[in-house]
Amino acid sequence: MSSNDIRKVADVRREIWKAGFKGLLCGSVGGLASHRLILAGQQSQIIPPSIIGKLKLNRNTALLSFMLGGAIGSFSMASASGKNNVHNLHDVMLVGSNPVGTEYQVLVEKAKEKEKLQHDNVKRAEFRLQRRKSLDDRHQWIDESELIARGDK
Repeated sequence: MSSNDIRKVADVRREIWKAGFKGLLCGSVGGLASHRLILAGQQSQIIPPSIIGKLKLNRNTALLSFMLGGAIGSFSMASASGKNNVHNLHDVMLVGSNPVGTEYQVLVEKAKEKEKLQHDNVKRAEFRLQRRKSLDDRHQWIDESELIARGDK
């Protein structure tokens, strides 16, 4: 790979990592904030107990919300960044690739080559026949009876 290709791969990897850490931060804050909002809603009885059930929100569930939010945020942001930056790697992926297709594609290519060869042979034969015909038209045929009558034979 050239130095330009290596730089492109490094840039994409850097963007994915940066987006992953941003997602981790935003997801963790969002998870903790949603935990605090649900806790406040339960305490002020805005959220009825039947929605959440018998789940008691405490510091363990706060840690779970923090970590789960961070994991989901990190995964979603990193994968979105990877999908958005993959277009930068298309020419890098072609470096050293072998343009071999499936078995069917190889057979189709061979059939196309064979058909082209047959077509070229037909064209060549038609050209030869056309040339021979034009040569025959230019040739002056002499009737043998005339030669015998003149005694040139």
